[in-house]
Amino acid sequence: MNNRIPQAIKFAVVATVAPRWIIAFLAAEGLVIPDGWIDTWTVVSTVLAAAFAITDGFAFSYVFERWADMRKGTKNRNLVLGFAVASAVVFVAVLGPSMAASVRGMSMSEYFGDSELFLNLWTICIGLSAMLIVITVGIAQDKSDTSQDDPELKRTKDKLRESNKQITALEKELLLSNEKYTKLSSELGIYAGLASDVKKDKIVVALKLWGDKIKHKDIASMFDATQSQVSRINKEKE
Repeated sequence: MNNRIPQAIKFAVVATVAPRWIIAFLAAEGLVIPDGWIDTWTVVSTVLAAAFAITDGFAFSYVFERWADMRKGTKNRNLVLGFAVASAVVFVAVLGPSMAASVRGMSMSEYFGDSELFLNLWTICIGLSAMLIVITVGIAQDKSDTSQDDPELKRTKDKLRESNKQITALEKELLLSNEKYTKLSSELGIYAGLASDVKKDKIVVALKLWGDKIKHKDIASMFDATQSQVSRINKEKE
C-alpha cells in the first residue's frame, strides 16, 4: 500500500486537533482566547472538528485493512489490534458524554457538575484520542509482518516464478532431447554394425536423409563419427 496514505492520515489528525491543543497550551501559559476571536474561532473549530471525525473514519479503515493483511499470531498484528481497540474505546468515551449533554441541552460543565474526576478523565480522553490514532496508524504502517507483498516485490516474484516455469520447460525439453540423442546414437550404432553387408555410400546417404527428417542439431557431427566407423569396419573386412 502507498506509504503516503498513513502519512497523510497522521498529518490530518494533528492538523484537525490543533484548535484544542492551542487552547490547552494557551491555558498552560495563563492566557485565554480574546473575546473578539470567539466567533471566528468557533467557525474554525467546527470545521476542523468535522474534519477530525472524517479523518478518524479513514484512520480506522486504514488500520483494520492493514491488520487484516498482517500474518496471524505476529507481534505487530496483536499490537495494532490492541491500539485500535484502545483508540475506539477512547473515541467513544469522548463522544458519549458529549452526546448525552447535547440530548439534555446542557453544556459539558453543567453535565459533569461538581464531578472534577469525570471532567478530568473526559478531557484526558480528548487529548489521548488524537495521540492514540497517530500511534496506531504508525504501528500499522510497519510492513515487516505483512502477508501480502509490496506491489513492486510481487511483480518481481511473479517474473521470477514465470522464469522458473520457463527453465523447467527447457529442462524437460533438454531431457527429451537427451533421450532422443541416446536413441539416435544407438540406432547409428546399428547402422554402423550393418556396414559389412551394405555399401558405405548407401549408409551415409540413408543417415543424412534420416538426420534431415528428425532435424537433430548434433546430427552433422554424428555423421562424421559414423563415417569413420564405417571406414574402419570396411578396412578390417578387407
